[in-house]
Amino acid sequence: MDLMKNWIIVITSVFFLLSCGRQTEKVGSDGYYEQMNVEIVEEAASESEYYDESAFTEYDADVPETEQRQTEDVKIPDKIIWEASIIMEVTDYKKSLPEIRQMVKTNKGYISYEYESKTNYKVSNEITIRIPNERFDNILEGLDGMARKVDSKRVSAQDVSEEYVDIETRLKTKKEVEKRYIELLKKAHKIEDILAIEEKIRIIREEIEAKEGRLKYLNDRISFSTISLEVYQTLDYTYIPESTPGFGGRLLKALDSGWKGLLDFVLGLIYIWPYLIIVAGLIFLFRRYWKKRKLKKK
Repeated sequence: MDLMKNWIIVITSVFFLLSCGRQTEKVGSDGYYEQMNVEIVEEAASESEYYDESAFTEYDADVPETEQRQTEDVKIPDKIIWEASIIMEVTDYKKSLPEIRQMVKTNKGYISYEYESKTNYKVSNEITIRIPNERFDNILEGLDGMARKVDSKRVSAQDVSEEYVDIETRLKTKKEVEKRYIELLKKAHKIEDILAIEEKIRIIREEIEAKEGRLKYLNDRISFSTISLEVYQTLDYTYIPESTPGFGGRLLKALDSGWKGLLDFVLGLIYIWPYLIIVAGLIFLFRRYWKKRKLKKK
Protein backbone atom coordinates (compact mmCIF):
# COMPACT_ATOMS: atom_id res chain seq x y z
CA MET A 1 0.00 0.00 0.00
CA ASP A 2 2.82 2.42 0.88
CA LEU A 3 4.55 1.51 -2.37
CA MET A 4 1.44 2.44 -4.38
CA LYS A 5 1.12 5.78 -2.59
CA ASN A 6 4.74 6.55 -3.38
CA TRP A 7 4.19 5.79 -7.07
CA ILE A 8 1.13 8.08 -7.17
CA ILE A 9 3.10 10.91 -5.58
CA VAL A 10 5.95 10.47 -8.08
CA ILE A 11 3.62 10.45 -11.13
CA THR A 12 1.74 13.54 -9.87
CA SER A 13 5.02 15.41 -9.39
CA VAL A 14 6.20 14.56 -12.90
CA PHE A 15 2.96 15.85 -14.52
CA PHE A 16 3.16 19.04 -12.45
CA LEU A 17 6.75 19.72 -13.56
CA LEU A 18 5.89 19.06 -17.22
CA SER A 19 2.92 21.47 -17.15
CA CYS A 20 5.06 24.18 -15.55
CA GLY A 21 7.67 23.69 -18.31
CA ARG A 22 5.09 24.21 -21.04
CA GLN A 23 3.80 27.42 -19.45
CA THR A 24 7.39 28.69 -19.05
CA GLU A 25 8.06 28.05 -22.77
CA LYS A 26 4.96 30.03 -23.73
CA VAL A 27 6.22 33.16 -21.99
CA GLY A 28 9.63 33.33 -23.66
CA SER A 29 11.21 36.15 -25.57
CA ASP A 30 8.18 36.39 -27.86
CA GLY A 31 5.67 35.82 -25.08
CA TYR A 32 4.07 39.24 -25.58
CA TYR A 33 2.73 38.05 -28.93
CA GLU A 34 1.64 34.55 -27.93
CA GLN A 35 0.18 35.10 -24.49
CA MET A 36 -1.11 38.69 -24.40
CA ASN A 37 -2.17 39.17 -28.01
CA VAL A 38 -3.02 35.80 -29.49
CA GLU A 39 -6.68 36.40 -28.62
CA ILE A 40 -6.53 39.77 -30.38
CA VAL A 41 -5.01 38.19 -33.51
CA GLU A 42 -7.56 35.40 -33.63
CA GLU A 43 -10.47 37.76 -32.95
CA ALA A 44 -9.30 40.29 -35.57
CA ALA A 45 -8.75 37.58 -38.13
CA SER A 46 -12.21 36.17 -37.55
CA GLU A 47 -13.68 39.64 -38.20
CA SER A 48 -11.79 40.04 -41.50
CA GLU A 49 -13.55 38.65 -44.54
CA TYR A 50 -10.16 37.91 -46.16
CA TYR A 51 -8.51 36.08 -43.29
CA ASP A 52 -5.56 33.92 -44.30
CA GLU A 53 -4.74 31.37 -41.60
CA SER A 54 -1.30 30.66 -43.06
CA ALA A 55 -0.09 34.10 -41.92
CA PHE A 56 -0.42 33.10 -38.25
CA THR A 57 0.17 29.33 -38.26
CA GLU A 58 3.10 29.59 -35.87
CA TYR A 59 0.84 31.11 -33.22
CA ASP A 60 -1.34 28.06 -32.68
CA ALA A 61 -3.10 28.45 -29.37
CA ASP A 62 -6.43 27.44 -27.89
CA VAL A 63 -8.52 30.58 -27.70
CA PRO A 64 -12.22 30.85 -26.95
CA GLU A 65 -14.42 31.82 -29.94
CA THR A 66 -15.17 35.53 -30.45
CA GLU A 67 -18.51 36.57 -29.16
CA GLN A 68 -20.93 37.19 -31.99
CA ARG A 69 -22.55 40.57 -32.46
CA GLN A 70 -25.98 40.86 -30.96
CA THR A 71 -28.32 43.20 -32.86
CA GLU A 72 -31.65 41.84 -31.70
CA ASP A 73 -31.98 44.46 -28.96
CA VAL A 74 -30.88 47.38 -31.18
CA LYS A 75 -33.68 49.79 -32.04
CA ILE A 76 -33.82 49.97 -35.81
CA PRO A 77 -34.47 53.53 -37.05
CA ASP A 78 -36.68 54.35 -40.02
CA LYS A 79 -34.34 54.46 -43.00
CA ILE A 80 -36.52 54.61 -46.11
CA ILE A 81 -35.59 55.55 -49.69
CA TRP A 82 -38.53 57.22 -51.47
CA GLU A 83 -38.73 57.29 -55.26
CA ALA A 84 -41.41 58.39 -57.72
CA SER A 85 -41.87 58.25 -61.48
CA ILE A 86 -44.46 60.53 -63.15
CA ILE A 87 -45.48 61.18 -66.76
CA MET A 88 -47.88 64.10 -67.12
CA GLU A 89 -49.27 66.47 -69.74
CA VAL A 90 -49.53 70.22 -69.19
CA THR A 91 -51.59 72.86 -70.96
CA ASP A 92 -48.77 75.40 -71.44
CA TYR A 93 -45.25 73.92 -71.43
CA LYS A 94 -43.44 77.27 -71.51
CA LYS A 95 -45.35 78.44 -68.46
CA SER A 96 -45.27 75.16 -66.50
CA LEU A 97 -41.52 74.51 -66.75
CA PRO A 98 -40.45 77.66 -64.83
CA GLU A 99 -43.15 76.90 -62.25
CA ILE A 100 -41.71 73.40 -61.72
CA ARG A 101 -38.19 74.80 -61.28
CA GLN A 102 -39.43 77.39 -58.78
CA MET A 103 -41.39 74.77 -56.84
CA VAL A 104 -38.29 72.57 -56.56
CA LYS A 105 -36.19 75.53 -55.41
CA THR A 106 -38.81 76.59 -52.85
CA ASN A 107 -38.80 73.10 -51.33
CA LYS A 108 -34.97 73.18 -51.04
CA GLY A 109 -34.43 70.60 -53.76
CA TYR A 110 -32.47 70.62 -57.01
CA ILE A 111 -32.66 69.25 -60.55
CA SER A 112 -29.87 66.76 -61.25
CA TYR A 113 -30.79 65.91 -64.86
CA GLU A 114 -32.80 67.53 -67.64
CA TYR A 115 -33.34 66.55 -71.28
CA GLU A 116 -35.64 68.59 -73.54
CA SER A 117 -36.84 67.42 -76.95
CA LYS A 118 -39.27 68.83 -79.53
CA THR A 119 -41.04 67.44 -82.58
CA ASN A 120 -43.79 68.75 -84.84
CA TYR A 121 -46.35 67.12 -82.58
CA LYS A 122 -44.90 67.34 -79.09
CA VAL A 123 -42.52 69.24 -76.80
CA SER A 124 -41.29 67.36 -73.71
CA ASN A 125 -38.71 67.43 -70.94
CA GLU A 126 -37.32 64.58 -68.86
CA ILE A 127 -36.35 65.89 -65.41
CA THR A 128 -34.75 64.18 -62.41
CA ILE A 129 -35.61 65.97 -59.17
CA ARG A 130 -33.79 65.45 -55.85
CA ILE A 131 -35.90 66.70 -52.97
CA PRO A 132 -35.56 66.50 -49.15
CA ASN A 133 -37.39 63.47 -47.81
CA GLU A 134 -39.75 65.50 -45.63
CA ARG A 135 -40.89 67.57 -48.65
CA PHE A 136 -41.48 64.62 -50.97
CA ASP A 137 -45.28 64.69 -50.59
CA ASN A 138 -45.40 68.47 -51.14
CA ILE A 139 -43.78 68.12 -54.57
CA LEU A 140 -46.10 65.27 -55.58
CA GLU A 141 -49.16 67.32 -54.63
CA GLY A 142 -47.83 70.36 -56.49
CA LEU A 143 -47.21 68.34 -59.67
CA ASP A 144 -50.68 66.81 -59.50
CA GLY A 145 -52.24 70.29 -59.30
CA MET A 146 -50.18 71.50 -62.25
CA ALA A 147 -50.95 68.61 -64.59
CA ARG A 148 -53.64 68.69 -67.25
CA LYS A 149 -53.50 64.88 -67.35
CA VAL A 150 -51.38 62.33 -65.46
CA ASP A 151 -50.51 59.45 -67.79
CA SER A 152 -48.73 57.36 -65.14
CA LYS A 153 -47.54 57.71 -61.56
CA ARG A 154 -45.49 55.27 -59.50
CA VAL A 155 -44.30 55.79 -55.92
CA SER A 156 -42.03 53.28 -54.17
CA ALA A 157 -40.49 53.05 -50.70
CA GLN A 158 -37.43 50.90 -50.00
CA ASP A 159 -36.72 50.16 -46.34
CA VAL A 160 -32.94 49.95 -45.79
CA SER A 161 -33.04 50.20 -41.98
CA GLU A 162 -31.73 46.67 -41.41
CA GLU A 163 -28.87 47.10 -43.89
CA TYR A 164 -28.00 50.50 -42.40
CA VAL A 165 -27.77 49.17 -38.82
CA ASP A 166 -25.82 46.12 -39.96
CA ILE A 167 -23.25 48.24 -41.80
CA GLU A 168 -22.89 50.60 -38.82
CA THR A 169 -22.33 47.65 -36.46
CA ARG A 170 -19.80 45.98 -38.75
CA LEU A 171 -18.03 49.29 -39.29
CA LYS A 172 -17.68 49.87 -35.55
CA THR A 173 -16.33 46.35 -35.03
CA LYS A 174 -13.79 46.66 -37.85
CA LYS A 175 -12.52 49.99 -36.50
CA GLU A 176 -11.97 48.36 -33.10
CA VAL A 177 -10.11 45.49 -34.76
CA GLU A 178 -7.98 47.98 -36.68
CA LYS A 179 -6.99 49.71 -33.42
CA ARG A 180 -5.98 46.37 -31.91
CA TYR A 181 -3.87 45.53 -34.95
CA ILE A 182 -2.15 48.93 -34.71
CA GLU A 183 -1.35 48.29 -31.03
CA LEU A 184 -0.11 44.83 -31.99
CA LEU A 185 2.11 46.34 -34.69
CA LYS A 186 3.82 48.57 -32.11
CA LYS A 187 4.85 45.49 -30.11
CA ALA A 188 6.02 43.31 -33.03
CA HIS A 189 9.78 42.88 -33.63
CA LYS A 190 10.11 40.21 -36.32
CA ILE A 191 10.01 41.36 -39.95
CA GLU A 192 7.56 38.64 -40.96
CA ASP A 193 5.25 39.58 -38.09
CA ILE A 194 5.35 43.29 -39.04
CA LEU A 195 4.60 42.52 -42.72
CA ALA A 196 1.77 40.15 -41.84
CA ILE A 197 0.12 42.67 -39.49
CA GLU A 198 0.52 45.53 -41.97
CA GLU A 199 -1.19 43.42 -44.63
CA LYS A 200 -4.09 42.76 -42.27
CA ILE A 201 -4.36 46.48 -41.48
CA ARG A 202 -4.45 47.26 -45.21
CA ILE A 203 -7.27 44.76 -45.85
CA ILE A 204 -9.32 46.00 -42.89
CA ARG A 205 -8.81 49.62 -43.98
CA GLU A 206 -10.19 48.75 -47.46
CA GLU A 207 -13.21 47.10 -45.86
CA ILE A 208 -13.79 50.14 -43.64
CA GLU A 209 -13.60 52.54 -46.59
CA ALA A 210 -16.02 50.39 -48.62
CA LYS A 211 -18.57 50.33 -45.81
CA GLU A 212 -18.17 54.08 -45.18
CA GLY A 213 -18.82 54.68 -48.88
CA ARG A 214 -21.96 52.53 -48.75
CA LEU A 215 -23.20 54.44 -45.68
CA LYS A 216 -22.59 57.74 -47.44
CA TYR A 217 -24.58 56.54 -50.45
CA LEU A 218 -27.47 55.35 -48.26
CA ASN A 219 -27.52 58.63 -46.33
CA ASP A 220 -27.77 60.58 -49.59
CA ARG A 221 -30.61 58.41 -50.92
CA ILE A 222 -32.45 58.55 -47.58
CA SER A 223 -32.07 62.31 -47.08
CA PHE A 224 -33.03 63.23 -50.65
CA SER A 225 -35.86 61.46 -52.47
CA THR A 226 -35.74 61.05 -56.25
CA ILE A 227 -38.55 61.99 -58.64
CA SER A 228 -38.25 61.06 -62.34
CA LEU A 229 -40.61 63.43 -64.14
CA GLU A 230 -41.57 63.60 -67.80
CA VAL A 231 -43.63 66.70 -68.59
CA TYR A 232 -44.93 67.35 -72.11
CA GLN A 233 -47.38 69.35 -74.21
CA THR A 234 -49.12 68.14 -77.37
CA LEU A 235 -48.82 70.64 -80.23
CA ASP A 236 -51.27 71.42 -83.05
CA TYR A 237 -49.39 70.52 -86.22
CA THR A 238 -50.35 71.86 -89.67
CA TYR A 239 -48.53 70.62 -92.77
CA ILE A 240 -47.23 73.42 -95.03
CA PRO A 241 -45.79 72.18 -98.36
CA GLU A 242 -42.53 73.68 -99.54
CA SER A 243 -42.98 76.29 -102.27
CA THR A 244 -41.33 75.67 -105.68
CA PRO A 245 -38.87 78.47 -106.59
CA GLY A 246 -39.37 80.47 -109.82
CA PHE A 247 -37.03 80.89 -112.84
CA GLY A 248 -34.98 83.61 -111.17
CA GLY A 249 -34.47 81.56 -108.01
CA ARG A 250 -33.53 78.48 -110.03
CA LEU A 251 -31.06 80.55 -112.12
CA LEU A 252 -29.34 81.94 -109.04
CA LYS A 253 -29.21 78.46 -107.55
CA ALA A 254 -27.62 77.09 -110.77
CA LEU A 255 -25.00 79.87 -110.84
CA ASP A 256 -24.18 79.23 -107.21
CA SER A 257 -23.84 75.49 -107.82
CA GLY A 258 -21.61 76.10 -110.89
CA TRP A 259 -19.33 78.47 -108.99
CA LYS A 260 -19.01 75.98 -106.13
CA GLY A 261 -18.24 73.23 -108.67
CA LEU A 262 -15.47 75.34 -110.25
CA LEU A 263 -13.93 76.00 -106.84
CA ASP A 264 -14.03 72.30 -106.02
CA PHE A 265 -12.29 71.51 -109.36
CA VAL A 266 -9.50 74.02 -108.69
CA LEU A 267 -9.02 72.73 -105.18
CA GLY A 268 -8.88 69.18 -106.54
CA LEU A 269 -6.10 70.18 -108.98
CA ILE A 270 -4.16 71.75 -106.11
CA TYR A 271 -4.48 68.54 -104.11
CA ILE A 272 -3.04 66.39 -106.94
CA TRP A 273 -0.34 68.78 -108.27
CA PRO A 274 2.57 66.38 -107.55
CA TYR A 275 0.93 63.71 -109.70
CA LEU A 276 0.35 66.24 -112.51
CA ILE A 277 4.07 67.09 -112.55
CA ILE A 278 4.97 63.40 -112.75
CA VAL A 279 2.52 62.81 -115.62
CA ALA A 280 3.81 65.89 -117.49
CA GLY A 281 7.41 64.69 -117.10
CA LEU A 282 6.56 61.24 -118.45
CA ILE A 283 4.79 62.75 -121.48
CA PHE A 284 7.81 64.99 -122.18
CA LEU A 285 10.24 62.05 -122.02
CA PHE A 286 8.03 59.91 -124.24
CA ARG A 287 7.73 62.61 -126.94
CA ARG A 288 11.47 63.21 -126.88
CA TYR A 289 12.15 59.51 -127.28
CA TRP A 290 9.65 59.27 -130.10
CA LYS A 291 11.26 62.17 -132.02
CA LYS A 292 14.74 60.60 -131.71
CA ARG A 293 13.38 57.34 -133.06
CA LYS A 294 11.86 59.08 -136.08
CA LEU A 295 15.15 60.82 -136.83
CA LYS A 296 17.03 57.52 -136.75
CA LYS A 297 14.60 55.98 -139.24
CA LYS A 298 15.09 58.89 -141.68
